Amino acid sequence: MKSIKRNYIYNVIDNIVTILSPVITAPYIARVIGASGVGRISFAESVMTVFLVGAGFGVSIYGEREVSYVQDDRHRRSVVFWNVFLLKAFMVPVFLIAYLVYCSGQKDVLVYYLSLHIVAEVFAVNWYYMGIEEFGFLVTRSIIIRILQIFYIFIFVKSESDVVVYAMCSVFAVILTNLSSFVYIFRFLDKVRLKELSPLKGFLPSFMLFLPTVASLVYSVLDKTMLGWIGKDSFENGYYEQAFNLSRIVLVLITSISTVMIPRIGFQFGKNDKKELENLMYTGYRYVFMLGLPISCGMACVAANFVPWFFGEGWNPVANLIMIFAPICIIIGLSNMTGRQYLVSTKRENFHTIAIVIGAAVNLILNFILISRFRAVGAAVASVIAELVVLAYDLFAVRKELKIGRIFKSSVHYLFASGIMTFALIVEGKFLYPSIWNTFLMVFSGIVVYFSVLLFMNDSFLLDDVHFFIDKIFRRRR
Repeated sequence: MKSIKRNYIYNVIDNIVTILSPVITAPYIARVIGASGVGRISFAESVMTVFLVGAGFGVSIYGEREVSYVQDDRHRRSVVFWNVFLLKAFMVPVFLIAYLVYCSGQKDVLVYYLSLHIVAEVFAVNWYYMGIEEFGFLVTRSIIIRILQIFYIFIFVKSESDVVVYAMCSVFAVILTNLSSFVYIFRFLDKVRLKELSPLKGFLPSFMLFLPTVASLVYSVLDKTMLGWIGKDSFENGYYEQAFNLSRIVLVLITSISTVMIPRIGFQFGKNDKKELENLMYTGYRYVFMLGLPISCGMACVAANFVPWFFGEGWNPVANLIMIFAPICIIIGLSNMTGRQYLVSTKRENFHTIAIVIGAAVNLILNFILISRFRAVGAAVASVIAELVVLAYDLFAVRKELKIGRIFKSSVHYLFASGIMTFALIVEGKFLYPSIWNTFLMVFSGIVVYFSVLLFMNDSFLLDDVHFFIDKIFRRRR
């Protein structure tokens, strides 16, 4: 059994690289491609993603869950793999054809190139690695591919006319990622007899997991699509895209704990160990609060100093959007723990589906009301409110198994420390003009203030983690 903390470290490393990659390339792309070019790609990719999610058909979530139940039985998980793979291999061509039919009426050649994303989905098998808690390979491969992406962008993207060239960077990355995962996976599989396979058995449970994914598209993808349809302004799409991406990049630091704990939750559920399930959940919630609260507050405080030098002239509206998106970090972190991790892993995804459908409906309605008047700001506000609705319903669904009061009580130290940090950053921001060094100074001082307050409060959770890392370091030296 893999160590949760070790897997979390793997994910943190991966997420740091995920953050550094756009930090290196986004300022260059913002200046070379411009807001209009970024908006064009954002709109095209938002449409493609609708069909890509359809091609995935909830199969990856289902596969990860089923593999986690039998992760200590190599043959049984091999049977699960081929059942899930064959089911996805059937679904991908269906949605690929549907996408190409949609593209037949489009003038933008970009949409045709993006169809390769859907083709590559057949070989997307990361769900299996996650199910067996094999995060080391995923992280190593991810780092290599992201480095290649950075070189690609600086070598081949040179002017505003290179929009398609830039878009193809993500296409090549997806193809390379999925093919490398598929080739490497055979060392984790046994031979399976044909009569053991029944891929259609997973159709209904995959469909049930597919429903919340479709609903979540309303506020994760269709925001951009509706902004393009209603707002009819590629610049607004560009502003929204950059703010949205930055919030999601930072969010991965928080959702890492959810990612590595999902297979462990499934494993303990398979063993019917309810006490360990509860302990894992309460631990996960506390991690989310410890990381999510300061990140949300820090994003809002640093945005005005960060955006002018990072994106360059003409991108100032992104700062306000980042401030609006800031609460999403803690909100999605908590809803991931409750819905994606607990409800889905324990085969109660119907509750999470209802939560997302309600959130999607709220977001759709608010989009129609707010986008026409406030454009990107309206779309951002609608997204935050929708995510809050999802979290509220998820917590309502687990109120009998998990103590809601205990969940939020664990946030007290982190809420207080985040408040002190926020006050310090607001004061600091009044005296520091936008520049790379001043932004790093604000980030560094915020981290120091936050963790200093926690250490002063003798936070046991933080101290346990510090002792864990120190112990690991000295044990290796011996």
